Amino acid sequence: MTTTLPRPRLDPRLDAPLVGPRVLSIVGDESGCSLWRAWQPARFLRLHGYPCDWVHVRDPSLITVPLEGYEAIVLCRLAWHQSDRKRAAQWLDTLRKRGRKVFFEADDDLFTPFMVAQQLGRINPEKSRAELEADREAALWALARCDGVTVSTQYLASTVRRYTSAPVEVVPNAIDAEWFMSRQRGVPRPCPNVTIGWAGGNRPDADLAEMAIAWGRIARRYPDVMFLVFGHQPPVIKEHVPDERVIRISWLPTQDYPRGLVGADIGCCPLDETPFNRSKTPIKAWEFSLSGAAVVASPTVYGKVISDDESGFLASTADDWEKYLEYLVAHPAEEERRWVAGALRRDVLERWSLKANYWRWPAAWHRLMGAQ
Repeated sequence: MTTTLPRPRLDPRLDAPLVGPRVLSIVGDESGCSLWRAWQPARFLRLHGYPCDWVHVRDPSLITVPLEGYEAIVLCRLAWHQSDRKRAAQWLDTLRKRGRKVFFEADDDLFTPFMVAQQLGRINPEKSRAELEADREAALWALARCDGVTVSTQYLASTVRRYTSAPVEVVPNAIDAEWFMSRQRGVPRPCPNVTIGWAGGNRPDADLAEMAIAWGRIARRYPDVMFLVFGHQPPVIKEHVPDERVIRISWLPTQDYPRGLVGADIGCCPLDETPFNRSKTPIKAWEFSLSGAAVVASPTVYGKVISDDESGFLASTADDWEKYLEYLVAHPAEEERRWVAGALRRDVLERWSLKANYWRWPAAWHRLMGAQ
């Protein structure tokens, strides 16, 4: 009789072969997108012996980089407006003639009219509608000239496939947990009181409206609770929470931004249910969990990573937000906060850390290289 042995369970951190092209990623800004989609993956892959690098498009050394040494060039959110397109087209044509593949990389919706609406909905939009439409058209122009695309979510992949016939691979965002926690080490709490936090960039107030109403109710009911706002300072929060109850922290440089989340006991991750937001990833929940905070979040995006009542709480209405925030604030809640925060933190370390997922990058590039 033949005995069938059980198949060994492979650990991708140890067993996945890092097979793929040598890649140069070119980034166009110093944003968190570059950190998540180029800088940190490249650092992690190099530590494991995989040949990849990144360079800023405005770095003077770019003109001396021996592109012949790379099999694929990745354009990280890189696009060209009308005045630069002739030279860009010549450069891209030259790369292809020399046998190089060109891939586009995005972790946000840069391509649909929803992007324009989202940016115009911000408080004090940085660009006019015409400028935003030009940005969108530039992204579509670059996308059409690439041999493949990497994106961060399946929803975004479906969006991108409407605008290109090139193959699209999904490489989910993953957090460099060790780095993130190391940047917080030794940073003191800004306040000893129980603190509810929010962090983010300029966005429409609709994203935060229900949460802000609940914050106001909690502020009135619990006079010792403080509120931490890191990054953009949304007017809707000012409408509901007294200024003396708010700890305001401006954006920090990319290498230091984890420090801004220190001291949040409860992290709030609100997102309005819009087509643009559905393309996003649950980064803020991961960051709050690694900062030691219990998380209350919107079902949009965060429902995919939070097990309601186990590793966090999902809230849609102001009443939902109030109920869960009060549950985590009211005495005796410290042990409950730690339990909920710990459950999500374990999930992050095991399932969504860069340590567990870095191998997905070369796997995706390898598939794109072989696509016809």
